[in-house]
Amino acid sequence: MLSHVAVPSLEEHIKCADPLLQAVLKAWAPNATTGHAPELTAGFRALAERAFAYQTAKQVADSQRSARDLIEQVGRKEDADYRQFDALIQRAVADEESARESFAKACKDYSEKEGCAILDSRDWSSYLAD
Repeated sequence: MLSHVAVPSLEEHIKCADPLLQAVLKAWAPNATTGHAPELTAGFRALAERAFAYQTAKQVADSQRSARDLIEQVGRKEDADYRQFDALIQRAVADEESARESFAKACKDYSEKEGCAILDSRDWSSYLAD
């Protein structure tokens, strides 16, 4: 639910990227499933595209981290060379961080333009307390 509050900083948006992602997807889903997504503002549709990009990058990075954890559970051989795999993980994590920052900036810009925040002020407080 959108509410009128002061727009938090970009750093705060980055810290809250995951709950922001959930809020954007929650707002997008009913419109998409009922065929009303084209009726959403161009600004919100652009924000949703950034959300999807961040969600995809996050899923790829999470999968890479899970694969690394599985390899470590199975055990590493002394002579095994995992440099290529480690490079893939580092790339996926870098892509995730880039998408997270891009999404957070899009959220901040959208909130400033629309004069509202995507998360309620009490939500910001609970996420930033960690």
